[in-house]
Amino acid sequence: MALQPLLKAPSGPTGKPRSVLKPPPMPIPVASANKPLGPLKQLAPPALPQQPMSPQKNMKTIFTTSVALATDPTKEGAGAELLSLFLQQHGHGFISTTDRELQRGMVVSPNKRWKGKDPKFVRGGFAERAQNMMSCARTDFALWKRQTEPKLESNASPKLSSDMRLHIHRIFHVSKVPDRPRAMSVPRNGLALCRVMMTGRHRLGPSDLTEGMYIVLFHFAPPQGTASVVSSTEQFEEGKEVLVWMPWQKLELAGPGSEATDDLRAALGALDELNSLHGLLVVSRFCFCPRKVTC
Repeated sequence: MALQPLLKAPSGPTGKPRSVLKPPPMPIPVASANKPLGPLKQLAPPALPQQPMSPQKNMKTIFTTSVALATDPTKEGAGAELLSLFLQQHGHGFISTTDRELQRGMVVSPNKRWKGKDPKFVRGGFAERAQNMMSCARTDFALWKRQTEPKLESNASPKLSSDMRLHIHRIFHVSKVPDRPRAMSVPRNGLALCRVMMTGRHRLGPSDLTEGMYIVLFHFAPPQGTASVVSSTEQFEEGKEVLVWMPWQKLELAGPGSEATDDLRAALGALDELNSLHGLLVVSRFCFCPRKVTC
């Protein structure tokens, strides 16, 4: 009888025996693929859905219904039906006069009429003071024009007195009317060489005008609804006499031989009358001497 060696269990580093791993289990045998299968069962096909039965009477299109006939826009009276349907879905924004008066000042806070139209300036600044002066000047001119026009149109007062009279010798320039209308009126001016003739109403002072030749800048009034002869471009022609009222502005010319005087003469042309100029005038209150009124 042969002796079999004894197997010792492996020991760890500490000398203690360790358990031996068990071998994996054997796989379960698979059935053979050649094994015959049983016969398949027969399945019945699904039943087809039944078609709805046709109605006994013929069907009508949607255009032949009562709603379609009532809302047909090609027929008379159908527009009212469409409008009623639209108003029922979307509503309306009509407000009666009574409701509008009741809602005034409630829905929206009341504002001043001129708020947001005119430009805003710093209070007390140069721009605001200039705007106030221009507004006062326009108001004074409108009042003077309203007082002067009846005197020119009336036959009861054939004598019309003015502060100064001008005789137009030559017209240098007249500003044209803009091709496209604008929201604000564009100021128009005319530049002419005139002879100043003082009247008995205005007395010459030590620093006032002297009779002679002046270059006059006419500031025409903006056109309004009706034509007017006061400060207008009508009859602004050479040889006409002009009645002028105060106030006016006078600008002194530099001495002969100065650069400004030479530039002015070069721009206006070589005229003998320019050698005896007394200055420049800016007038805004004037009218051409009418025929029916004694100037």
